[in-house]
Amino acid sequence: MSPAGEARVGLEGADELMTAWRHANGLRLFSDCIVEANTVHERFDSYRLSPPDLSSPASASAVIAAASAAQAAVVRCNGEAP
Repeated sequence: MSPAGEARVGLEGADELMTAWRHANGLRLFSDCIVEANTVHERFDSYRLSPPDLSSPASASAVIAAASAAQAAVVRCNGEAP
């Protein structure tokens, strides 16, 4: 294995540990906002990948809620952007 490959293997899991440490100590990075926005957007994007029956009020409400959450996440990230 190349030195870069060895380093990559050695660092596996370090990101999760550092993120947990930062959160436990109240430290936030802009990348945290991006990860959160991506997670929220994935829920909204699921409707693009599997279109719901929008004639159903419950489905339409779920899509609207997902869209609103995605929009709020983007606005939050815009506010946190360096």
